[in-house]
Amino acid sequence: MHRLEMQQQELLGRIRAAIDALRFAEAFGLAEELLDLDPTTEVYEELLRPVDRAAAASDPPRLYEMLDRLERERDSAHAPWRLLLRCALLQRLEWGEEAFLLSAGFARQPPRYAWMRYNRAVMLMSRLHALDEAGAEIAAVLQAAPRFWKASGTLAECALCQGREAEAFSQMDACVARLAVDGRPGDAETARVWRGELHLWLGHYAEAIADLAQGAKERMPYALIWGGAARLLSEESAAALAMLDRAVELVPRDWEAYVWRGEAHEQLAEWDLALADFDQAARLTATPFWPGVGRALAKLGRGDSAGALEEFGSLPRRITEFFQWKSDIRVANDAAAAAAILREMRRAARGLRRHESYLEALWIRRTPVASSENTPR
Repeated sequence: MHRLEMQQQELLGRIRAAIDALRFAEAFGLAEELLDLDPTTEVYEELLRPVDRAAAASDPPRLYEMLDRLERERDSAHAPWRLLLRCALLQRLEWGEEAFLLSAGFARQPPRYAWMRYNRAVMLMSRLHALDEAGAEIAAVLQAAPRFWKASGTLAECALCQGREAEAFSQMDACVARLAVDGRPGDAETARVWRGELHLWLGHYAEAIADLAQGAKERMPYALIWGGAARLLSEESAAALAMLDRAVELVPRDWEAYVWRGEAHEQLAEWDLALADFDQAARLTATPFWPGVGRALAKLGRGDSAGALEEFGSLPRRITEFFQWKSDIRVANDAAAAAAILREMRRAARGLRRHESYLEALWIRRTPVASSENTPR
């Protein structure tokens, strides 16, 4: 690791330790020093999550103690950092509405801190699906912190969810090209893997495989996961399974890896192995929609119609009823009809198995996506 990057990581550790010890003024002073070092994209990501999930502060009573101390202090210094920490604590404690309202204050901070607006952009996307507004926030982030290149990927996702595919890939192409010239080692390949994921979501499997190939050779976990998915959806089950086995070894806590490996086992009619993977995926995520789809189909493959119908009934009715309407199929107590709906969901989702709600725009569509030319502003 480069000496400057080591210095940034060391400062980041000291900031988190000071926050955990409730020494906020010290933490924010160190954070100012870190900003002066032109942070890497990874450091910006960590600063946006100022409370270490692995620290003692992960305990809710401790988090409430931190929030109470922060809100009682009347120190007017370091206002942007206090706002950032307060919003982060509220989100961790699931006071999402209050955090969202407070996040409007990021736009009123000096330009030096405009990168903090990224957190509001994510809230706008996930809570309201307000993609135009989120895009404006991210544009301000990139102007303030051009080294925070991962914001470019999020901006591309915004465009993709609004049906502006050419714009999304232009954004990612420019990002990859820029990082190839002035990025840190590995940055350009990471951006290329992200571009491969976007191709995967849209069903561009050959393009996805091309973008993910080098990352898979370098054993980058997400290149293996998404590359395995692209192979699977290209009906290359054996190659897909080999890649997904390696991915699970590298990131055994990643639920998406298990979903895709479960689907690979399912494609090979290995029902017990598929069900085991879907079960593990469900244990690893708080939003087990795609594991539930897989479990239903795996149970049906084993001849357990009652179990398949039970799994189908546990899925969000908003989604299952939409696809019953769209497909003109009524499930009632018909396991074969349930399977037809579940397969239609997968067909619509193509290579998307993430659970962020804003990504529903890519596969759950009641009306055609408006183009940027005729979308009201």
